[in-house]
Amino acid sequence: MANQAKVTSLEALDAFRSSLIVFIAKAKRALDETSEEGHRMRQYLQNDQRQHWELQRRMRVKKLEQAAAELLSARLAGHREAQQMRQAAVSHWKAAVEEAEAKLATVKQWAIHYDNTADPIFRRLEDFRQYIEADLPKAVALLVNVQKALEGYSEPGTGPAPGPEATAPQTPPASPQS
Repeated sequence: MANQAKVTSLEALDAFRSSLIVFIAKAKRALDETSEEGHRMRQYLQNDQRQHWELQRRMRVKKLEQAAAELLSARLAGHREAQQMRQAAVSHWKAAVEEAEAKLATVKQWAIHYDNTADPIFRRLEDFRQYIEADLPKAVALLVNVQKALEGYSEPGTGPAPGPEATAPQTPPASPQS
C-alpha cells in the first residue's frame, strides 16, 4: 500500500508547523531588510554620492580658478618663486578637478550598472516574498488540518469504519459438557 503514511509522532508534526511559522516570520523580516538596503544603496549612488562629487567638483573648480588668478598675479608682479609655487597649486587643483570629474562619472556609471544588476534580483525577491506570504501560510493551514485529522484518527472509538471481519456475528463460546 504505497498511499499510506506512517506517522509516528504528532508532536513532530506540531514542531514542524511551529518551525515553519517561525521561518515565515524570519524570512519576511529578511526580505524587508534586503529590500530596504537595496533602496538605500540606490539612493546613496543616485543622490548622496552624486551630490557629494558634484559639490567637490564645484569647490575644486573654484580653488583652481583662485590658484590660476594668483598665478597670473605672480606673473604680472614678476616674482619667479611665487610663480613656481602658484604653478604647483594650479597643477594640484587641475588634478583635483579631474579626479572629482572622474569620480562623478564613475558614480553615474555605478548607478546605471546597479539598476541593471539589482532590478532582476529584486524581482526574484518579490517572487520569493509572494511564496512566503501566500503559499507557506496555506501550508501551515494544511498542516493544522492534517494534524486535526490524525488526532481524530488516533482517539479511541474514532478510527476508520470497521472492516467485514469486525461486523461478523460472534459465536458464543462453547459451554463445557460434563
